[in-house]
Amino acid sequence: MVRLEEVLGRADMLAGQQRDRILAVRASTQHKRQLRAKVQRAHVTHLAGSPR
Repeated sequence: MVRLEEVLGRADMLAGQQRDRILAVRASTQHKRQLRAKVQRAHVTHLAGSPR
């Protein structure tokens, strides 16, 4: 019975770690999207002001 409790405790810990990592990946993805949009806006503004 003790072994089962240990295994279940470890499973809970690992599930928590996985959840934390998924949230971190999602936050990174959102940050990259924001940076990409910022760079694209800056380049469009730059190109719009350049002579043809």
